[in-house]
Amino acid sequence: FFVVKKMSVIDVQELVILDDDDYGQPEQIKRDPQLIEEAFDRLKASNSPDAMNELSRLSGKDKNRALMRQLGLIPILCKTLATANPPNLNEQQAAALHLLSCILQNLPSREEVRRKGGIDTIIKLLALQDEKQIGEVLLCAAYLADNTKNRTTLRSNGILEVAVPKMKQLTGVNLQNVFSLIASMSQGDKKTQDQVVKLGAIPIILDGVMSQDPGVRNAAVQAIGAVSSNNRKVQGLARKSKPALTAMVNMLRDPIADHRAQAASVIGYLTENDFSNQVAFQKIGVLDAITACLSNGNESLQVKEKCCGLLVALSNGNASVQKAFTAFPTLVACTQAPAAGVQAQSFNAISELCSNNSPNSDQFINHGVLQAIQNMLQSDNEIVQYRATNALYSIIRNNPTRRQIVLEMPNIPNILRALKGSGNPKVKQGAQWCLEE
Repeated sequence: FFVVKKMSVIDVQELVILDDDDYGQPEQIKRDPQLIEEAFDRLKASNSPDAMNELSRLSGKDKNRALMRQLGLIPILCKTLATANPPNLNEQQAAALHLLSCILQNLPSREEVRRKGGIDTIIKLLALQDEKQIGEVLLCAAYLADNTKNRTTLRSNGILEVAVPKMKQLTGVNLQNVFSLIASMSQGDKKTQDQVVKLGAIPIILDGVMSQDPGVRNAAVQAIGAVSSNNRKVQGLARKSKPALTAMVNMLRDPIADHRAQAASVIGYLTENDFSNQVAFQKIGVLDAITACLSNGNESLQVKEKCCGLLVALSNGNASVQKAFTAFPTLVACTQAPAAGVQAQSFNAISELCSNNSPNSDQFINHGVLQAIQNMLQSDNEIVQYRATNALYSIIRNNPTRRQIVLEMPNIPNILRALKGSGNPKVKQGAQWCLEE
């Protein structure tokens, strides 16, 4: 006779089954929290590298990392690493560094490391010689930089002065981590952007944009986008590398949607309010790449939203881009997409493409934009309503013929009158402008 034991379904990633030698005794089950607490007790008792390695093994889940922090792991790691004396680490310090690079994936841990004085230690550890350890230090720094107060501390303590000179000798994931550090620290921070330029990092980042290593390339693209955001000097430096610009346009055709969205965002940063960059990207074929994304029925909504935003940056004040644009039905279709972000950005793009451009305005009307505007003026989303009024204003402005066409669609004037009573001041103003026009 065979006896079949009925077992419940258990998440095997959360437990360890220890087989009992005595057949017939029930199996002993240890879940992750118990294993973490046991390893932490060993760590407190002896600062054991084995205990740290066990915690690193268990750090793959967010809730496990949160438990480690709650137990008091970060002060122990910071204290252990503070005793390090580069260029080498002992076994305990090496295990502590690896564990810290794991636990810093959680946002609260990044705040606590700064409070425990760990940032100075991280900067000191950049003097290490071991390539794997340098990579872990740079990863820690990149995580820490994703925090406003940490960025200020990292910059004032000289992290970039130490990290950037190392870039020429770094490859692979280590170079990728430096790019991630620069991206995290530079986004919206003019002081850091200028410091990155002064340290000579821009040419290295642009070389990274052309890397055959996808990880390095994507991190470099993210870095150049962050450094160039609202920074005309960096926009001009980037323009000098046509191969790098071409690589970014090619990313709009990347098989991975996140990469296409990233490329659209970064090209937007590089072309915003920069006529020369707008023209440079137009010559490389960016409009064709954008049209391919927008006309793809299987394209992700995120990519479509980013591409519409890119059209805004490209066509703002640029008659050449306005004239070269031909995908009128495709953009009108985007206004009816099942996502408010796509709807708003597509109307924003239409507004820029029609600004002081009568031929484009006529083309959009011929392809049904007025019906699309009428539909979205009734949207529940006030941002979509506002962008729809902007598009309508650009189309009818200073043109009696187009104004008459709108007046012959009585629903639009009636909806605009109703929107004058909107509680949103931008929607109210947009409706009033259209009615006055």
